[in-house]
Amino acid sequence: MVFTHTWPVTTDGSDSRGRMTLPYLCKLLQETATFHADLLGWGVDVLKENNLQWVLSRQWIRIDRMPGWKENVTVATWPSAQRGISWNRDFRLTDSDGAPIGIATSLWFVMDRETRRPRPAQVGPAMPVEGAERVRDAELKALPALMEPAPAGSVTAAWHDIDYHQHVNNIKYLTWMINGLENAFLADYVAAEVEINFLQEGFLGDVLNVKTDDSTGAGRDFLQNLTRESDGAELCRMKTRWRPS
Repeated sequence: MVFTHTWPVTTDGSDSRGRMTLPYLCKLLQETATFHADLLGWGVDVLKENNLQWVLSRQWIRIDRMPGWKENVTVATWPSAQRGISWNRDFRLTDSDGAPIGIATSLWFVMDRETRRPRPAQVGPAMPVEGAERVRDAELKALPALMEPAPAGSVTAAWHDIDYHQHVNNIKYLTWMINGLENAFLADYVAAEVEINFLQEGFLGDVLNVKTDDSTGAGRDFLQNLTRESDGAELCRMKTRWRPS
């Protein structure tokens, strides 16, 4: 049940220091999971035929080393647990020498494309998860609310922010929140751990506000969220831990 794919760190997936960006890393996780779901009979096309789609609900990533431009990254992924209508999927990342560079786990559910609500589904072969490796013992739980939120920018969801599922792609949420941190900080630090809760969908034309709370992290840990201006709905929360680059 383990699937692997090797990806290059591209120019557009690197920052000004030549390091792979966190959004690009998340893109590799997402695309590798998509490839594997296709092979398992639970791919996007099969779900769409049943008026369903996958939704990423929660994700946690630990990065031990952020590889550089032109390096290759191998992503291994597998279904690791299933409870009710939700599935866990885990990941291991290694470099060209096979050295570990990170791990991740994620929680997904299947959503009805019309009602936009979770729905039980059995559209493909059963995915055996008995005895599957879990890269993290702790379950993914809800992140706390921001205690001292400070405005950190705003964006309007535009055409190229919307994906195949007709909503804002989850990686856009991540990118906008990271861009809400100070440039000087991002120049000197690299992400070491990320945890995200995706709470609601965003759509074309939504004005979205980023807020940041750094009240408890000694300047290196941040809790952020993304809210919709029109109704105040909270779309996403993210907790990040950083180390000197």
